[in-house]
Amino acid sequence: MDMTRPVTTDVSNLLGKVGQHWRLAALSVLVCLAAAFVYTQHQPRVYESATAVLVQPVGDQAANVTGGRTRSDINLDTEAQLVASTPVAA
Repeated sequence: MDMTRPVTTDVSNLLGKVGQHWRLAALSVLVCLAAAFVYTQHQPRVYESATAVLVQPVGDQAANVTGGRTRSDINLDTEAQLVASTPVAA
């Protein structure tokens, strides 16, 4: 290899070489896509979920709300049963 001559690579030269070997380039892309598909199909499935419950005071407690807080306790038994129910868990 002649070290005195600078190596220049321009885009048209590169595209010309790819054009000459387009079958190899297409085959490489297809093999990579197939390998990625097989890899993702063999990964374990992971399911995640999140639940949020908005609790708003009713009746005379609604008038006591200041800054997002109530002055009295709110009974959250019904909401706790809802969050722990089978349909929500499924």
